[in-house]
Amino acid sequence: MPRQPRTTAATTTTVALTQLAHLHNPTTYTSHLLQKPDNSNAITPQPFPTDDPTSHIKASCNGLLLQFFQTGNKEGLHVENPITAQSSRLPPLPTHANVRNGYGFAYDQTHNVYKVVCLLEHPDKSIHCAITTVGGMHEWRLSDNRHFMMTGPNSPVWASDAWHWVTTSQKFAVSVGVSGEDFRKTKLPVSLKDVGKKHEREGKYVLAELEGKLVMGDYVRPPRMEVWVLTNDDEWTWRWNINMRVLGVDPQKVVVRRLVLANDGSSVMVMMVEEDPAAPGRFRVYSVDDEGLKKVELPGYGYVAALTAYTESHVRF
Repeated sequence: MPRQPRTTAATTTTVALTQLAHLHNPTTYTSHLLQKPDNSNAITPQPFPTDDPTSHIKASCNGLLLQFFQTGNKEGLHVENPITAQSSRLPPLPTHANVRNGYGFAYDQTHNVYKVVCLLEHPDKSIHCAITTVGGMHEWRLSDNRHFMMTGPNSPVWASDAWHWVTTSQKFAVSVGVSGEDFRKTKLPVSLKDVGKKHEREGKYVLAELEGKLVMGDYVRPPRMEVWVLTNDDEWTWRWNINMRVLGVDPQKVVVRRLVLANDGSSVMVMMVEEDPAAPGRFRVYSVDDEGLKKVELPGYGYVAALTAYTESHVRF
């Protein structure tokens, strides 16, 4: 029986995407924890202890935040629980690592520890993984495996006890298991529209996690996006079809930079970033269950890069 994360509280509250999340801006690389009040279309930053202009949220797991910090000429990573204020600095970054690298954060149930992965890009455009254990030997373990550079957002997605990213060839999802730190490749699904055809795909893939499973959004051709779920048998199952034009969205102005799925217990929501100079600081949330679309505004923000659902807890590490 896998052990559970150490915690000082009996409950962990999962907060819906439209209530609590974090913003990542790729231009300034600043991050903020955000909260959306009920019955409001505006979302505002919250005065969390981690709201620091030199601290950049890279990932979250069980209420813990993985943050990249810059102080003068020094930079590095640390893990913090903003609720309990517990924090731990990670070992010095691998050579050539910086804030633009891809970082993943996960809980290893087998060994009851938290691990961080850093995806390093080599001159040949391949990806080399470095992994460290929070509170461990204070060192990075470099893998001998190199895989094609990932496409899309620069952070791997955590699901099914592994980190995942899509290769630039858009033919495979590469996975790194958190426990055994082993690599494997999973062939991406064939679009329903392309079944029986032999031409190259024109789709753009984005990955996400929902209820512990790996989910993939596939832009078959604008404005339609198909959503697939990877089963325990490593088979892709088609789940939803989202037609943005039917929703009144201009597909030329909306980009799903990161497919964010959040389940609030009654519906599944998909976050879509809107790239429209006339409407800065806006993103849309689509409810799969009722096929409704809501606009959410970020007053004062000129550009929204990505939002990630966040889980509030008293977990200790």
